[in-house]
Amino acid sequence: MYLSSLALVGLLGSALAVMHNPHRKTMGFGPVHPHAKFHVHEVPVVVPGSSCKLDDGTTPISSSFFNSNPYEIARCFVTALLDDQLSEDNSFALRNDSYTDKATGVTHVFFRQMINGIEVADGDINVNVMDGRVISYGDSFYRGDVPNIVNEPIAPVPPADSLQDQIVEHLSLRQFWQESVRTDQNTMSGSPKDEDLHRWNCEHLLTPYEHSKKGFAKSGDVADPRNALLHFMLCATPHDAVVQEILNNYDQIIENMTSSFGAHAIGSYVTMVGTIDNVPDAVSPVQAKSVYIQLLDGDKTMLMQAWRFEVEMRHNRYEAVVSRQAPYHILSVVDWVSD
Repeated sequence: MYLSSLALVGLLGSALAVMHNPHRKTMGFGPVHPHAKFHVHEVPVVVPGSSCKLDDGTTPISSSFFNSNPYEIARCFVTALLDDQLSEDNSFALRNDSYTDKATGVTHVFFRQMINGIEVADGDINVNVMDGRVISYGDSFYRGDVPNIVNEPIAPVPPADSLQDQIVEHLSLRQFWQESVRTDQNTMSGSPKDEDLHRWNCEHLLTPYEHSKKGFAKSGDVADPRNALLHFMLCATPHDAVVQEILNNYDQIIENMTSSFGAHAIGSYVTMVGTIDNVPDAVSPVQAKSVYIQLLDGDKTMLMQAWRFEVEMRHNRYEAVVSRQAPYHILSVVDWVSD
């Protein structure tokens, strides 16, 4: 199925953050995963041992296992859950934000999917463990074929008019939802206007195409995150003066943006993270990492190479995923600043 079926802005499954300050621009959307689920009832029990199998109810479970490390229980559970899907090129890593809630005694263990040694930015399994048992779990791991990293193409994205149509459809659904809950004035009174949402998301859809035609997309730039980042800043900045500066002095700004790379550990994996300085409208250096992201392909998902950026602005703290190949598109964005 052609990539237009990415329904990239099936992307737009998430509503934008509520905004009380009319001058604070914010963005927020991401892919919808038809396979993502959260399980509470009928969670299988893991059988201890090197095989980490799921218990069918016939195998006795030792009490010593129930008293063992909840992180090991969670790891064993995920290993059994994925079973033959795991390989040298398709594995998972323990995220550093896993923790035990002292008030409830529940240990929340988060795992990130690793494909070809690269993070799947939206591939997570969260396992909740209490008293030696998995009581619930959520799963959004990619379930398709592992791409060949040597011959893997960097996939294009749908045309801008297709993206805009899907954004408009999403915003129409959002307006219907707003009107249906209009009685909750305390909740909805601070919401951004629909024309603002449309402008923030659609205003620069054609800009990357224009840049490509003008020659701004350099050959071989898929290994350089600066162009993708500058396109995100073009869309994210609330300041018209910054937009014009980027459009009028694109090449000079790119040249002034310096980057360096260092090692970053996630579980037993070591990946490279870039630090980019002199980014327009950012108040601190931007972190950049090469990732995969899942995009819709019919009733399943496919993987696309992308850059993930952590961007701190005056009124926003964004985590954004942008395509690696020009013309650039924002595939997912979360604003961690809430009003």
